[in-house]
Amino acid sequence: MKVYQVTMLQVPMSFNEFMGLTWPKQRREKEQWIKEFWGTCQHVPKHLKKVELYAKLYFRDERVRDSDNFSMPFWKFTRDGMMACGIIDDDNHRVARGHEPEIIIDRAKAPMSEIFIHVVE
Repeated sequence: MKVYQVTMLQVPMSFNEFMGLTWPKQRREKEQWIKEFWGTCQHVPKHLKKVELYAKLYFRDERVRDSDNFSMPFWKFTRDGMMACGIIDDDNHRVARGHEPEIIIDRAKAPMSEIFIHVVE
């Protein structure tokens, strides 16, 4: 199985933080994530038929976080970014399935998101 890694020097906001934003701010947050993803995904092949998505989210502090709370908007924005880059042609569950991200405390790496795109053959 071929795996491609995309590294972004930011972590997503949580679902709770995202829902607290006004609609225009939500849109800007999504657009910014996709723009950042676009700048880091050019090495990944285009038009992949099926992928499994895994992620590691690096934070500086040891605050307890609910990793499921980061799945949305993280995977929604990431899949939309993958479509914008042409990596996938559709972002439905049969094409791109995101798994619960792993939360890691690492002051040296944080803030950072590592996205692992596993190509399913």
